Order: sequence, then C-alpha cells, then structure tokens
Amino acid sequence: MIINLMYHDVFVHDTNESGFQRERDLPYKMNASMFERHVKSISDYCESTHQSKNNVVFTFDDGGKSFHHVIAPILEKYGFKGIFFVTTKYIGTGTFLDEEEIRDLHKRGHIIGSHAHTHKHLYTLTDEQVEDEWKCSTEILSRILEEPIKYASIPNGDSSKRVLANAYKYGIRYIYTSEPITKVSYFNDMQVIGRYVLLSDSSAEYVMSIITSSKKRFLLLCKRAVLKIIKTVLGGNYLKIKNLLFR
Repeated sequence: MIINLMYHDVFVHDTNESGFQRERDLPYKMNASMFERHVKSISDYCESTHQSKNNVVFTFDDGGKSFHHVIAPILEKYGFKGIFFVTTKYIGTGTFLDEEEIRDLHKRGHIIGSHAHTHKHLYTLTDEQVEDEWKCSTEILSRILEEPIKYASIPNGDSSKRVLANAYKYGIRYIYTSEPITKVSYFNDMQVIGRYVLLSDSSAEYVMSIITSSKKRFLLLCKRAVLKIIKTVLGGNYLKIKNLLFR
C-alpha cells in the first residue's frame, strides 16, 4: 500500500518566504523544523519495519521557492524524492520557483508536475478555460524540461469529469486529488490518486498515525465526506471548517 502525503510551502523564518501570500494559504505553510520531524519520523519507521521508503510519497502543491531551497534538501537527507506540482503562471515571479530551479529539481531526481496554470477554482471556469489551464501548464513545463509532463495535481481539490478529461487530453497520466484515500482509481488509463493533507500545525505524531493506522485513515475519509456536504451548503465559506476537520 502506498500513502501519498500532500504538503504546500515550508518556511525557515517567515511564512512570506515562499509561494502564495494570501491569508487562506497560511494554514498550509509548515515550519521547516516541523517538516523535518515528519520526514525523519517516516524514515525511521520505514527503516525499523524494513519497508520501502517508496511506500510513502511526498507531494507538494503550488510551486513556491521552498521546493528547491528547503524541501528538496530535507527529503534528500533522509533518502526521499518529492513530487513537486507547479502553478505555471507564477514561474519566475517573487516567491515562486524559476525555470532553472525547476530544471535542477528534475536533474536531482524529483518529479515535476502541473498544478494547472492559474490556480483558479476550476469549477468556476468555462470548458474552454479549463482546457487552457492544462494546455498552458503542460506546454510551459514541457518546454522547460524538454520532455512530456505526465504528473499533475488538481488545484483547490476541484476534481470533476471535465477536469480529468482535459488533463488526460494534454498527456497527464498520474493525477493527484485531495481525497484521503489509498485506493487508486482510473480515468481511461490515467491513475487518479488520493492524498492526505498536512497543515501547518500537523505534528509528526499525526502524520505517523496516518501511515500506521487504518482507523485514522477511515476517520479522515469520513471527515472528507462531511466536508463535501458543508461545501455544497456554504460554498466558498467552508475553508475554516475544513481546516478544523483535518487537524
């Protein structure tokens, strides 16, 4: 069984070092010392139980500079590689990765994937705009890396048939959602892969409970079902409740 973990930015001194600077992004920004405790705990667990470190996958959304300067060195220290999903509109701007940093991560053995182009809520866009999100992002990343882009994650958890269909159309074959589930589903031959979200105050004990306890994973799946109902009722005002549910 493979467990996929979902992180965003990791900071050393201040949350404004990397990635988006909106208030709603703050719950997803983790201190580097906490993140290293996560990685070390997982590494120690894999080694003590003689499990492959490939059974735990570290994924990162948005494309902040911390991917290159903070996260990758910590992962490499403990024998892991990451999957880094990049919002291509922001490449080379302010607190986001530039093209050389993306190439360097790729050369070091990490996977680079698309996080769409603008990070807008895909359910608010027209069919043509959703298609452009995947077309632009895959073209930009393919140009930078000089190879096809096969990995993607869906911004804001806005999965739907048309989102999956357009990602598939532009070459994506592994797409990551925000669903807390280990079972892989398929859209044509594209794998649709769930992940477990980690927040700024998620402890090492919490992430280990996800990895070691099927009961914990089931509870998170139940919470996700409740969240979907809340989102239907409250629309865009559900974020605070979401972050409370997943602490």
